[in-house]
Amino acid sequence: MRVLAVIAIIAILTSVAFAEVFVTVYRCDEKTPLTPRDVNTPRVYSDIMVGTRLVFVVSSDGPPKAREGWWGGLQTTWDDWERGKLFGRGYDPNSNSYTYRGSTLPAAGRLIGDHEPVAKFIKSAKFKTIGFDLATMYEAVAGDWFVLDYVAEQTGLCSVGLFDWALNLTGPTETFSFTHVPSRDFDGNGVVDLADFVSLASRWRLPVDPNTDGAGTCDLDADGVIGPSDLGMFSEFWLERTDCTSPAAEPNVPPAGL
Repeated sequence: MRVLAVIAIIAILTSVAFAEVFVTVYRCDEKTPLTPRDVNTPRVYSDIMVGTRLVFVVSSDGPPKAREGWWGGLQTTWDDWERGKLFGRGYDPNSNSYTYRGSTLPAAGRLIGDHEPVAKFIKSAKFKTIGFDLATMYEAVAGDWFVLDYVAEQTGLCSVGLFDWALNLTGPTETFSFTHVPSRDFDGNGVVDLADFVSLASRWRLPVDPNTDGAGTCDLDADGVIGPSDLGMFSEFWLERTDCTSPAAEPNVPPAGL
């Protein structure tokens, strides 16, 4: 009996010791994890197009280690905020903490009196970061705690940090990095499809005038003319979605060439 008791205590302590908070980055369908660029750098992701919406889910494989609950956040630097932004869901101006209640999930705990799980927009002067503060209730359990949307708004590099104030008071414990590339969704319907291919084909071998073509729509390699390189770069994102709220497109066969 004594041996069984010791084993039970060890099992409990082990489960608590290995409980951790982690982030999963999904595509806009909220089911498909975004693919890392390399298996050796799992938090550096494959390129995404400007206009792409991703979904960040903060989860834990155990209850909060602290009696008061877990407190952390998802934030970017002030500079990165120009390129990629985080958005909460279901903002409630009447809540005690002005929280985005749609971004707090059941496993993060429930409203008790004036206290509730928190997903609150914040701009930090201390760390020069901007994003969301996140906090569970003490009764949080293993599972998904928070959900936030991310939108790539400009080309360039952007990183999102996971902050865990119980582990690190000086910076993020993990960093998730993205490279935003020019969109191939030329008509903005949420998916790279035949209509976008027609747009590129109609400009084939034509020079690009930055004064009339905006940022060089279809000129993906920015060399001033629509050519084979642009077609190759376009095909890499064939039928990829930027936003899953838009209807699916036909056809399902990629372009073979011009």
